[in-house]
Amino acid sequence: MPGERYVYLDGYVIPSTAEGIVIEGWYARHDPDFVPQVAVLSDPAVRDGLLCSCEYWRAHRIERPDV
Repeated sequence: MPGERYVYLDGYVIPSTAEGIVIEGWYARHDPDFVPQVAVLSDPAVRDGLLCSCEYWRAHRIERPDV
């Protein structure tokens, strides 16, 4: 919607007001009960624990045999 704010996560555009997300992105599956880019504004640990965490991304990686 015009005038709303959105974030981008793993190939998806998500409203910043979403209360949670469940997506199968280009690289990984995600199902946090918050929008990480919004949550990091009040909890900086989200950056290292999810957004920038190689461990998180590897643990949630989608195995794609055709790629």
